[in-house]
Amino acid sequence: MFTADASFPSRTEGGSYVPQLWATRRVGWLLDEMRMHGESSELKDEVIRLSRDFGIVTPYTAYLVLEDEDRRNVPVNLRSYQEMEKRP
Repeated sequence: MFTADASFPSRTEGGSYVPQLWATRRVGWLLDEMRMHGESSELKDEVIRLSRDFGIVTPYTAYLVLEDEDRRNVPVNLRSYQEMEKRP
């Protein structure tokens, strides 16, 4: 029999992808459940909540990708979505 002593840190700096990975897998499972057993408000609400919290695109959510006009120094009056500009 082989044994080895190992020590693990109580906290690591890496692994920040784990919550995103978990949420993506959870959303996939919920969508599968809805396809197999029908949509319920509880499942749909959880899919929407997770997708908003973790930025996951689903049949119930969508995201608009905007060009970074601020970084390119586009004058404010020429920007595509002026109403979405952050105001001081």
